[in-house]
Amino acid sequence: MSESTQRVGQMMWGIHQLIIPFTEQEMDLTLVQAVLGDAHTEITPLDRQQDRVKIYTKPNLDSYWLSFDSTADIPLPNVMTALTATYENGGGDTNYTETGSDSASGSYHVGVSVSGQCQASAFSIPKLVPTITETWSSNLPVKHYFYFGSAFDIATVLSKLSTQLATTVNAWPVFHTATHKFTLFGTRVNATGRASCQGTAYSHTTGASASFTQGLGEGLDISPVIEVMQIPSTLHGSFSFTGTGSSSHNAVAAITISGSPISGGGGGTATAAATSSITPNTLAATTPSALPVSGLYLYKFDIEPAEIFGYFYAHAIVFDFSVL
Repeated sequence: MSESTQRVGQMMWGIHQLIIPFTEQEMDLTLVQAVLGDAHTEITPLDRQQDRVKIYTKPNLDSYWLSFDSTADIPLPNVMTALTATYENGGGDTNYTETGSDSASGSYHVGVSVSGQCQASAFSIPKLVPTITETWSSNLPVKHYFYFGSAFDIATVLSKLSTQLATTVNAWPVFHTATHKFTLFGTRVNATGRASCQGTAYSHTTGASASFTQGLGEGLDISPVIEVMQIPSTLHGSFSFTGTGSSSHNAVAAITISGSPISGGGGGTATAAATSSITPNTLAATTPSALPVSGLYLYKFDIEPAEIFGYFYAHAIVFDFSVL
């Protein structure tokens, strides 16, 4: 039996209503054998001698493009824009001076005693103040794009989007955020100083004698103030700051005995010196060091089989960082 007249038609395919042209005709078994196994060919037996052969034309879906606006929750890292070290330095000092006098003659007995005490304090307490910018990441505006394709490596996807949008679409950054821990070491110091002098004198008809004693001393009370501070995960640039602070105050006590036949004395200084430190005092920048401030970036991408001539249906979500 000879080949029947060829008919031309088209069908609307799937939820996307793609137009698929086709030809249809009845063929005898000899002609059917020649097209068995051909791509895009559907053969339906009609009877013992004829089959209906329908040949579909593979559509060119390169121009298919669908887009719409929406919103999405995009988790974006916080950014530390400044890191400042300050040191609370302070304290106080005192001065104490006392003078005693003596005299002795004849049969008189004279004794004199003077003493004094003074105090000083110092403190140095470090503080570390980060400035962290939190980025609102809920209901951010995004663009959804859909197309058909068969190659989906990242370079091909970005090239496709850049061509369609007539501007560069970048790969989504990998945000290598960092968490940092600092040790803040400070001190509070109290110092005391003490001085004393004592003299005696005897005078009587058989002679005279005198004695003199003095003493000096100081004391320190040192209290450490230690804090461990952790800065949460952020992006940031490089930072360096002064890592130490200090404060120093003196307590001075001076004692004098003046007279005849006894004189003398002295003084002492007790120093309250406090120091502080922050470790470490430098930070290297993260990669990247901040969020992009502009540009289109491919946030998400997924594909699903299209069940049509080897194509896959692609879905891309693009975010514009300039909206931040």
